[in-house]
Amino acid sequence: MKISSLVFLALTFMTTRTVPCGAASVSPSGPEPALPVLCTLPASPLATARARLAANPHDPHYAPALAALRAEAEAALKQPPASVLDKTLTPPSGDKRDYYSFGPYWWPDPKKPDGLPWINIDGKVNPANYEGNDRVAFKRLCENVRTLALAHYLEGNAACAEHAARSIRVWFLDEATRMNPNLDYAQAIPGRQRTGGVGTIDGAVLLQLIDGIVLLETRSPESSPWSAADRKEMRAWLSGYLAWYLESPVATAAGKRGANNNISTWYDVQVVQLALFLGRRDLARRTLTAARHDRLVSQVLPDGRQPRELARVAPLGYSEFGARGLATLAHQASLLDPELGHVWWHRAEPGEVVPRLRKAIEFVSPYANSQIPWTPPHGKGGDQGGARADIRDLLVFASVHYTDASFRALLGPQLSDSGYTKERWRLFITP
Repeated sequence: MKISSLVFLALTFMTTRTVPCGAASVSPSGPEPALPVLCTLPASPLATARARLAANPHDPHYAPALAALRAEAEAALKQPPASVLDKTLTPPSGDKRDYYSFGPYWWPDPKKPDGLPWINIDGKVNPANYEGNDRVAFKRLCENVRTLALAHYLEGNAACAEHAARSIRVWFLDEATRMNPNLDYAQAIPGRQRTGGVGTIDGAVLLQLIDGIVLLETRSPESSPWSAADRKEMRAWLSGYLAWYLESPVATAAGKRGANNNISTWYDVQVVQLALFLGRRDLARRTLTAARHDRLVSQVLPDGRQPRELARVAPLGYSEFGARGLATLAHQASLLDPELGHVWWHRAEPGEVVPRLRKAIEFVSPYANSQIPWTPPHGKGGDQGGARADIRDLLVFASVHYTDASFRALLGPQLSDSGYTKERWRLFITP
């Protein structure tokens, strides 16, 4: 495929009415809802996909990715709603309603009889740390809700909406099973006191669930199985959760100035999405205004490298994760205020030509192509094939804002490779 024939991505919120993330409203011209205001997905291409599929359910442009989405939704439908009470381990509080997980790279010290305190081996995952706690179930819940909500939004699958709503209620709202609104015991380390607010990173996946809620509230809101009472109760739960992020020393350590790594970036992303969803626009603006320097400028060098992430054992994956967090902040800024969004996406620093955010994304962009080898700067981490799909997804997300031909050209290899046709980002490419 030649670059001149690449698909053009539809512009999103920069050209549409901006409303809070939680305000999924109905278009005054008829029953068709306004664009869902999403923080992790580009809404305008998604709305285009919905309209095209309504006209032709077998649209060949979307067919492979849509079939994959249906299969994922079917798999999610077969999973019973999970509860924070399902875990077999109990957090130090003694209350199983408290979320509980362990840091993935921590291991018993083989030199100590009891293994305490545990030691860190960066990049080496301890599989035992995923057993008996909430991490796997919580991640699966959030991903499944967004998958089910996408299937409902695109094709009106009522069973998907019903199962998503029921799953949210069991984990967050039902009196007998609801999670306490905190992450006090996230990423625990046996024998050590946690520092730096690292546990907040477990909450990043909640962004997907919140976008799933927005999709549920956007399509046929009057007849949705996600009721008005559910919406009110969920917003009350999220208000308490946001208060924990803003007030608990366990959380606020991640949000301090100078805490310049992906944990601090994703802390700000979470605060902003919660603030937008709950209508706290002043909090969102303050966070985004400070974060442009405290996260973007302080973490990304003029050539796009993120030194803190490149020092990790999996530098490509962490560079993508850091860039994705920064791009999400920029996208949120565009939702809140197009002018602030423009500053994030397009303003270069004094003496520089290319914006730091763009350089951070361009730095990882060649490796969207799984055939391009990645050479770790410190010789560790290998080729990191697992990061490639995430980079492809990031490029499509950013291309909604970088609409020039040179950036679109970065998509060339992945758009021309038939091996990628089933990946979900294809739903966000507009023919």
